[in-house]
Amino acid sequence: MDPGLRPGKHHQRRTSDRLERLEERLEATDRRVRLLQNTLCGVARNADISIGCACTRCERSYLLITDGMLVCPQCGYRQSM
Repeated sequence: MDPGLRPGKHHQRRTSDRLERLEERLEATDRRVRLLQNTLCGVARNADISIGCACTRCERSYLLITDGMLVCPQCGYRQSM
């Protein structure tokens, strides 16, 4: 067996490569999330809607605030302000 290709070094190199790919994917996801946040804020501003906190009922969406109402677009929860 070639001493330069011991299982330990090969495993470390594979782990390092996997971590590098994972970091690249995380950075790309962060960029997409920032783009989506900026787009959502622009759409909400143009529609005269504010974005509130996370829905405490379903926790799958932010609440939208419009016409004195809090509305969850995911579960349909509604509450007057």
